[in-house]
Amino acid sequence: MVRSVGVSVDETTILEEFVSELTDDFPPEMVRECLDELEVSEPEQETPREIIEIKDDYETLHVRLMIYQLKSPKKRDAAMRTLTQNKSNLNAIFPEKTHKKLIKELKKLRSATKREYEEAYCFGLIKKLEQGVEKELQSNSTPATKYSRLHTARLFLQSLGFDKYLNVAPFNTRIKVKEKRRVAIFNYEFQELIQAIKNAPRLNKNSEHRKLKDLCYFMLMRNAGAMPHELAKLKYSDFDEKTGFIKLRDERGKERRLPLDDKTRRYLIEQCAESPNSDKNQSLLKGTGPRYMRCRFEMYAELAGLERNNLSPKSLRYAFAKQKIRRKTNRTYISKCLGMTKQSADKIISFYKR
Repeated sequence: MVRSVGVSVDETTILEEFVSELTDDFPPEMVRECLDELEVSEPEQETPREIIEIKDDYETLHVRLMIYQLKSPKKRDAAMRTLTQNKSNLNAIFPEKTHKKLIKELKKLRSATKREYEEAYCFGLIKKLEQGVEKELQSNSTPATKYSRLHTARLFLQSLGFDKYLNVAPFNTRIKVKEKRRVAIFNYEFQELIQAIKNAPRLNKNSEHRKLKDLCYFMLMRNAGAMPHELAKLKYSDFDEKTGFIKLRDERGKERRLPLDDKTRRYLIEQCAESPNSDKNQSLLKGTGPRYMRCRFEMYAELAGLERNNLSPKSLRYAFAKQKIRRKTNRTYISKCLGMTKQSADKIISFYKR
C-alpha cells in the first residue's frame, strides 16, 4: 500500500497540479466527493464499501472488479460468466502499460500525503479509462464489442465507488446493438446435409472415421441442442448406451442429462465401437474444435447445395430450440435443454414466437 511521504501540503495544489498535466476539462472535484462518501459509508448499508487502498500493481484492479461483480447474489451467475471477458475488455481499454505510465507520472508527487496520492491516483485512473473508452468508441470494432467494453468501464468505475462519473461522457454513451439473427436450419436442409456427409468422397484411410465423427457432432447439435464447447469436452463415460442418455457440461462445469433419438444413439454407439478399449475419460469426439467444425459444416453445406449462405453449426441448435418452442414446452424445460439461463431462453422464445 502506498504510504505518505514528506510533509503535508495543500490538497488543492497537489491535485490541481497533477490534473493540469492530464486535462483541463475533467471535474477533479468529483473525485474528492466520491472519496468523502467512501470514508463515511456505514457497515449497515446493503453494499458497504471500504475506503480505497491504493496499490501500485495492475492485478489489483482486476481483483477489485471481480470482487465487485460477485457482491450481488442476483448478479453472481452473470458475473461468473463474464469475469474472463471483463478482464480482456479492461486490458483493451486500460492496458498495463497505461497503468505503468500513470504510476510514473504519480512519482512526481514526492511530497504528497496518502489522501492526496489517492485523489491523484483515482483521477488518473478515470482519465486514462476515459481516453481508452473514447479510442474504443472511434475504432472499427463491432457494436457488440463496443457495448461490452463500455459496460466493463462502467463496472470498473462502480467497483472504485465513482458512480457519479457514470453520467459523464463518454461513460454515458448509448450504443445500439443489433439483435442476433437466430437462423434455424430447415428439416429438409438438415437431411440434405446428412446425406452430403455420407456421400462425401473418401480422401484417405481415416475419411470414414472422420465422417462418422462429423455425423455424431451435427446430430447432437440438431437433436440434443448441444453447444460446441460441450461437445469438445464430451467423454466416453458421458454416453450411456443402455438408456440412450448423454451428459453434457457447460463452461462452468454444470451438468445436464438429455435423452437421444434412435438415429443419434446409433451413430454414437458406432463411434464407441470404433475404439472399444478406449479409456472412459478420453474425449469421445476428439478433434472437433468449434472453428474446425464450422469449416467442415461449410464444406458439407456446399456439397449439399444449400442455397442459404447464412447457415452455421449454431443453426442446428436453433432448429432444436425452435422445435421445442413450437411444441409449446415451458421456458424452464427449454432453458434446461439448451443449458442456458431462463432470461436467455426468453430471448430465443420471444424471437421464434413472432
